[in-house]
Amino acid sequence: MKKDQNYKVDFFVGIILVVGILIGQSFAYAIGLGISACIGEDVQKSGGFNLLAYCITMLTPILFFDFLILRRSGKKLDFDFSTKPFRVYLLIFPMMFGMMMIADYSTHLIPTEGPLLGPIYEIYTELLEGLAQDSVALVIMTVILAPILEEILFRGILMKGLINNDVDPKLAIVLAAFIFGVVHFNPWQFLGAFLLGLV
Repeated sequence: MKKDQNYKVDFFVGIILVVGILIGQSFAYAIGLGISACIGEDVQKSGGFNLLAYCITMLTPILFFDFLILRRSGKKLDFDFSTKPFRVYLLIFPMMFGMMMIADYSTHLIPTEGPLLGPIYEIYTELLEGLAQDSVALVIMTVILAPILEEILFRGILMKGLINNDVDPKLAIVLAAFIFGVVHFNPWQFLGAFLLGLV
């Protein structure tokens, strides 16, 4: 976001973002039920619908922030997507790769069976299997949409807004990474997302 938009994220704005995510997810779920009822087939496990649901879930809090927070103060959502110096990428890529290895190992330590985690893991794997069956949707989500939308929401809005609100940058990074993990709504993705969000 441009430097002249020195917005701040406080508890109220945080609630707006969380509510936006929940509303977006609920709306996507309702759309899935409606489409499934109309065509007589469950589309909620398909790759195409998961792609649509992801967009709705992530875009809703961004739009909430734009219309309910920024525009009321005479600002508009505008992000700076300029590239960084090459030396920055030389530092980030090895760090990201190393953290991916740590996240992958740590995730495998979380149980996938039991009265609580067992059913959650079953739902989680069913969603992944549905997405994996559509390679185009999988690539679009993981390579294009996820990096852009998650960068905007969790770093461009949440982390930057916390820092602008005089939160220590290290704490802001941890908080943004933690919330990034939580919104995945399962412990396996939570751990991986949290660790990668720290980079």
